[in-house]
Amino acid sequence: MMGASQLTPKLVSSYSEHALN
Repeated sequence: MMGASQLTPKLVSSYSEHALN
């Protein structure tokens, strides 16, 4: 499940970028 732990922040970061923009 380590992959998910690394993927989550990446997805959140991408979502945050779109949300801010």
